[in-house]
Amino acid sequence: QTIRIERDALEGIAGFMDEAELRITAFIEDISGNNSTYTITTEMNVINVDTTLPDTAGIGSGIVIDPTADPPEKKVPGYWNSHTTNISIAVPLPDSTADPSMLEGRIDLLGKLNTNTLWDTLGILGAEEFYLQAPEFIKDSLFLFLDANLGTVNIGVEDDTIGVEEITGFSDDRVMEIKAVLYDRAGNPINYDLGPHAMLAIDQTAPVITVTSPTDNSAGNTAAVTYSLSENIASGIVTWTRIGGVDDPGAPHVQNLVGDELLIEGISDTLNNNPVLVNGTLYDITFDATEVPGNTVSPVTINSFTFDTQPPIFSFLKPHTLDFINDSRVSYQINENLESGQVKWTQISGVPEDSSV
Repeated sequence: QTIRIERDALEGIAGFMDEAELRITAFIEDISGNNSTYTITTEMNVINVDTTLPDTAGIGSGIVIDPTADPPEKKVPGYWNSHTTNISIAVPLPDSTADPSMLEGRIDLLGKLNTNTLWDTLGILGAEEFYLQAPEFIKDSLFLFLDANLGTVNIGVEDDTIGVEEITGFSDDRVMEIKAVLYDRAGNPINYDLGPHAMLAIDQTAPVITVTSPTDNSAGNTAAVTYSLSENIASGIVTWTRIGGVDDPGAPHVQNLVGDELLIEGISDTLNNNPVLVNGTLYDITFDATEVPGNTVSPVTINSFTFDTQPPIFSFLKPHTLDFINDSRVSYQINENLESGQVKWTQISGVPEDSSV
């Protein structure tokens, strides 16, 4: 038989106070009046009273989150980007000498997005790494690792395994907040305050560069470009690489974007750092960018742009001046392809015509 003793009954025992020890003895009597006394076994001969919250004084600046990325150079502190695989969470621990009740205690990690009000319990519930053993206190902090997604441990109880990307409402343009609840071995809890390093901005989408001018296989007499961005960028470069035509000793021309050129609107003009291109040279033009969160931007290349600042030259024109002809055929050579052209016949003497073409 299980006998339930309410909290109020225990707290009413004479001498009940913090750090007291309770011994419970059961006096059992049957309907015939026979009785016996039962005392809790020596393995647990007392109940220690501990109602004091954990002492978190002097535990430093709070929780620190450190992301891990693949490849490592894509790691950006303070961001969960498309390359982030997991996070390390450093939870400072109180002094176990000053508060020995922390030994055999535990830490619960809680996470939510800034758009939510409810917290999710993170990691694998009941996992050994969340319980505080003596070696952890040597380091002054408990280091926990949380992957993007966690496999289900108990089928049908998926909420007992929650990774970073499984936090309710996980999405771009939100801020993930993580806090910890510290329990001593008696189960007394205390919340760690959110520190400045316990938050990550979520941004897994790279900026998209859209170039509308120049276009592939086009020509122009300026280095003007027209492009737009899906979001502001941290840095950007436009590179003109010679692929043919007249030699360009200065190629490739690598120009850094500055000021308004880094904003979502882009530009439709020559760049502030405009290159000096060579007439008659064929270039590939590549647009590239970086952003603060560290997502990889896909470069955009305009192929085979001809820089041309000279008008076309006609040669070998026929008919010649003062020639006599009996049809309207003409012949000529030009030094480059034309976008459009026109041959105009104008009567200057002779029999009048209704019109001149």
